[in-house]
Amino acid sequence: MIIPVIHVKNARFHLRFMCSNANSLFQSNTKITRCFRNGDIKAALHVFDEMPVKNTVTWNCMISGFVKNGMVFDARKVFDEMPNRNVVSWTALLDGYAKCGRLDESRALFDAMTDKNVVCWNAMLSGYVTNGRMDEARSLFDEILVKNSVTWATVIEGWFRQGRVDEARNLFDDCPFDDVLVNNTMLVGYAEMGDLESLWTLFGTMRERDVASWTTVIRCFTKSGKMVMAGKLFDDMPAKDVIVWTVMIQGYVQNNQIEDARKLFDEMPNRDIVVWNSIMSGYVKNKNLEQALEFFNKMPKRNIVSWNTILQGYVQEHDMLNARIFFNKIPRKDQTTWNIMICGFQSGEAFHLYSQMLLTRIKPNQVTFTGLISVCGSLAVHGWGKAMHSCAIKYAYINDATVVSSLISMYSKCGFMDDATIIFETTIKKDTVLWNAMIAAHSYHGSALNALKLFSSMTESGYQPDHLTFLGLLTGCAHSGMVKESWECFKSMEENWKIHPTSEHYACMIDVLGRSGMLTEAYELVKQLPVELPSYTWETLLSCCRVHENFELGELVGRKLVGTRDLNAGIGVLRSKIYAARGMWDDAANVRTLLAHRGVRKDVACSWIELKGRVFRFVYNDRSHSELEELHKMLENLSAAMEIYG
Repeated sequence: MIIPVIHVKNARFHLRFMCSNANSLFQSNTKITRCFRNGDIKAALHVFDEMPVKNTVTWNCMISGFVKNGMVFDARKVFDEMPNRNVVSWTALLDGYAKCGRLDESRALFDAMTDKNVVCWNAMLSGYVTNGRMDEARSLFDEILVKNSVTWATVIEGWFRQGRVDEARNLFDDCPFDDVLVNNTMLVGYAEMGDLESLWTLFGTMRERDVASWTTVIRCFTKSGKMVMAGKLFDDMPAKDVIVWTVMIQGYVQNNQIEDARKLFDEMPNRDIVVWNSIMSGYVKNKNLEQALEFFNKMPKRNIVSWNTILQGYVQEHDMLNARIFFNKIPRKDQTTWNIMICGFQSGEAFHLYSQMLLTRIKPNQVTFTGLISVCGSLAVHGWGKAMHSCAIKYAYINDATVVSSLISMYSKCGFMDDATIIFETTIKKDTVLWNAMIAAHSYHGSALNALKLFSSMTESGYQPDHLTFLGLLTGCAHSGMVKESWECFKSMEENWKIHPTSEHYACMIDVLGRSGMLTEAYELVKQLPVELPSYTWETLLSCCRVHENFELGELVGRKLVGTRDLNAGIGVLRSKIYAARGMWDDAANVRTLLAHRGVRKDVACSWIELKGRVFRFVYNDRSHSELEELHKMLENLSAAMEIYG
């Protein structure tokens, strides 16, 4: 049979035309997906509108793209206009409704489907689980005739999310097949519940383990501080990916084993940006900014987390000058960047930064307001504090526990205890942080009895105290000279609440003993301490020795300090005054010479007051104020009144 040449040519042309169209469709569909992935909705719509020919995949790409960007209304509009739908179209839309919490609409769509496969059932099931409606999820699970591993894993995960471990375990036991996905879901559940024993038992019985199985167990051991066991598992792991390397390095960082983290980092064959950020974060956490900067400069690629990590390092070292210089170099700042700087500045500069932040159209969050309100409390600027209170209300953060506790602290530090009390009493959902803030507020104002009463109310209401609760109580007792109550609180920490005292708690006890003139007891407590005391505690003890004229103990403490730690300005000046009080002028002069030789200077005393939105600062021996004469006259009148009223 002879085929005409013209027919062969037409067939070839038609084939090339069809291939060209198919290739063009594939490229356009891929471009739509890429635009949605990058959040460029306008570009995706443009590609869609310009396409001369669309297939079912094109329409599905549009539905999925809108769903992934949280635009379920637009996804529904495309779904309704779609000429031909398939199971993917229905599943994508019902999944979108479920993710938005609109389960009734998702279920209505699901019920309207005539052709359901296991993927559809799993999507609806996932919707119920994600929204915490486990009873409906279980009911739907029982309706599914053909289940796969995703079906079982989804419901097991849901039970773990609600802390219903027995239901998860029972369902796992009923699973008819041994599947790595289902086993991994159980491993993750046990890990999140902190059940190391069950996790280890299950891992030991698994016939098939993948990288995710090993990673889950290793991560659980690192979080529990069992780095030796985690390291052994890591070494035994047959195949490693970048995630498990990162988990191990982060584990060493979190457990303050930075040298081990560095060693593993150097051995890592392929490093991504996450692991670079992890090792930098470790050095910042260990207060080694110089080493962190070395890694930062070597990084092949940086993201905003990299920049924020170094910025946090500068702020952590209170080097706000270099923090500001580094901040200005950051190419694209996010909410965290601004918050680090705002929380770092304990001055009016924080409010200037806040204004700049708003101009860049970055919205503040609870961290922003907590930082700003804390600055208002530290500076005792009530007017600015009220303004920040209003801003927190405007941005709907007034019910956030950290914001509310910072407001209580701010109003109490500014002297407005009534406002602090109103905020506390009108807050419906109280937590330990809130109770701590109110206890500290009473202690700050010398109302130790009120703080103790509040503590009783707190425990009677079922709230668990923490180390900050007792720090507030002990501080209040110290300011009120309540030695007996201080000892009772201190002893109850371990006896009743299983809380181990920290250096701050011991410092409070030394403070209350020293203020009450019980200096020998205070020094005996110092000698028995299992922790290292902060320098301000020694300064307090020295000050008490001077006030109560126990110069012998003051000399003993002073000599011990010089032998064990760097001399700071406060301690040096106190030692000098103790020598001077005993007429030991040469020794007093020697201490001051030592301070000068080491370049140690005592901060100049200053105070400030806010009036009509302005902050007026007063510095020791400063005679430049325009109303100096009037100020001195007022001080003389106040001093005279204080003498009269005792």
